[in-house]
Amino acid sequence: MAVVRSDIRILDALVANQIAAGEVVERPASVVKELLENALDAGATNIAVSIVEGGLKEIDVTDDGAGIAPEQVELAFVRHATSKLRTMADLRRLANLGFRGEALPSIASVGRVSMRTRVAGQDAGVEVELEGGELRDRRPVGCPLGTRVRVRDLFFNTPARLKFVRSLQTETSHVLDVVGRAAAARPDAAISVTVDGRRQFATPGDGELVSVFREVYSHGVSERAMALLFDAPEYSGRGLLGAPADSRTSRTGFWFSINGRAVRSLALGQAVLEGCHTLIPRGRYPIVMLNLAMDPELVDVNVHPAKWEVRFSEERDVRELVRRATLAGIEAGAGIPDMRLGGGPRTAQGAPAHTESPDGPTDGPQQPRPFVQGDGSRGGNGSAYGGVHGGPAAPGGRKPAQQQSVQAALQLQEPLTAYGGGPAAQELASASAPAEAAALAERIGPADADVAPVGLGVPGAVAVGGTGADVSAAGVQRLHGVLRPVAQVLNMYIVAEDGDAVYLIDQHAAHERVLFEKFRAAFAAGQVRPVELLVPLTVDVRPQDVATLAALAGQAAVVGLQYELFGERSFLIRTIPHIWEGLNLDRLVGDTFAELVEQGEAPSHLWLEDRIVLRSCKAAVKANHRLSVMEMEALLQSLVPLENPFTCPHGRPTALRITRSRLEREFGRSQ
Repeated sequence: MAVVRSDIRILDALVANQIAAGEVVERPASVVKELLENALDAGATNIAVSIVEGGLKEIDVTDDGAGIAPEQVELAFVRHATSKLRTMADLRRLANLGFRGEALPSIASVGRVSMRTRVAGQDAGVEVELEGGELRDRRPVGCPLGTRVRVRDLFFNTPARLKFVRSLQTETSHVLDVVGRAAAARPDAAISVTVDGRRQFATPGDGELVSVFREVYSHGVSERAMALLFDAPEYSGRGLLGAPADSRTSRTGFWFSINGRAVRSLALGQAVLEGCHTLIPRGRYPIVMLNLAMDPELVDVNVHPAKWEVRFSEERDVRELVRRATLAGIEAGAGIPDMRLGGGPRTAQGAPAHTESPDGPTDGPQQPRPFVQGDGSRGGNGSAYGGVHGGPAAPGGRKPAQQQSVQAALQLQEPLTAYGGGPAAQELASASAPAEAAALAERIGPADADVAPVGLGVPGAVAVGGTGADVSAAGVQRLHGVLRPVAQVLNMYIVAEDGDAVYLIDQHAAHERVLFEKFRAAFAAGQVRPVELLVPLTVDVRPQDVATLAALAGQAAVVGLQYELFGERSFLIRTIPHIWEGLNLDRLVGDTFAELVEQGEAPSHLWLEDRIVLRSCKAAVKANHRLSVMEMEALLQSLVPLENPFTCPHGRPTALRITRSRLEREFGRSQ
């Protein structure tokens, strides 16, 4: 039996550095991240990254920053040596990216490192070489201002670490992701990446986030993107949000930064999803680049060794600002997509490429509103996003009119108290129509004489490939007519026209949107009442969910869902919102409970309302349900006035559009 030793000793410096490297240097991309942050902290405006064989064979990072003084070069490789901190007060107000003092010694302990650096005022620079953390050589050398760090044979002395390294393609992908996120966080710095001798990525360093966005994604995705803008006393945000048509099946397109630091944040990601949760399909995630500026004391970046994760002191405020900005941005670019016939170019990601509209000029803007990224200033940490030296910066570069419109768009709008159609719907409500028509009109909602049809948003330029009807929105055009139903096809689509275009409308998706807006307005007006069940419904839950659901019972009761603990893992449902009457209560309650548990914390009142309303939309008219002309007219008249008639509450489009000029060309009638 082995003897257990209990004597305590100080670890060898190399072992200690290799343990630290296990936390900081996870893969080649981790090395690139640390060296990039050092370069940016040194005031670099041009940074060149080169990797060979995924970074395992060689990583080379060259910058034009301030460099390191000759007498301090070796000190930079001593653990806990840093130029970033002096006191605990500095830690609370971090104005830089790197601060732990472990990156360079950790990297040197698991690779062969050479550093060449020169500062202003020196005729020559200094080059040092280290292997396994030990200094091997030091000599004067001629070199430009700045620093160049080369790391060769990463993990050569820790073969166990190599077992966790993936394929070269995977490691290269991680490096490109790290560099892209750094470039998005600091668009004022020109950053490039060369992979095995070939240039793969380069940003101009013009201070414009849209330049980085365009380098990361295709031209078409960039042209369809919408601006994210907000300003508050302690926070400001600038970003770009991809169109719903360019959404993905994972969160890999979530790129956030705070005060110039690229971060990963579940809170910010959740805020983005909440802002567009009824505008994109469930299970899809939008592309977003969002840069936040705030007082450094309001965010803790000292959470994770790799400095990826952050913690906000006022998380609810930040989430609400991001949610509202996302909602305003995505609604600004919403519209009914054109249905294109025939082929067209496609992007590398498989999304339709953006081309000029074949229909010529339209009455509205063809492109999303322009994104303005600060004043384009460069140099050091003086980023157009307000830099990393203090609190949030003023959003330079926006015209006063644009700033006012952005602020107006972000105000919480007064909800409409009723949704309904125009004269046709009013006539239908009083006419001696068939029973099902009257029932549908009642479900759609009463007419309101003060609510007039304002037109549906219609996107402009799109391009589609293949033989089907691929669609994507890219700008919004306003119609001034009223949709007139013509027929129902396949028992699920309404054919309508307004004199300038033909529309195919999904009756179920359209009715879901009408019900969603109607019920949400009823909540805002205090018109949703609880209905007591004659026989309480018993719902069993998982043991780990009992405490969460019990804690949220009071908030759920405010929106009409009253329940109480019954036994060890069951709840009795006493009341339900009246808009749930006649629906499958077992499924409604089960789905709502699941979402409450997934939320994991006290949800906002608006969040609860939306979930209740989404469940009630199951009452919408289904596919394969025949509609009369009067029923179709009632549905369309109720859809047109809505603020967002473009998608159902689950993010699917409600309609497709074929323009008159497009049809004329297809039939050879155009000149």
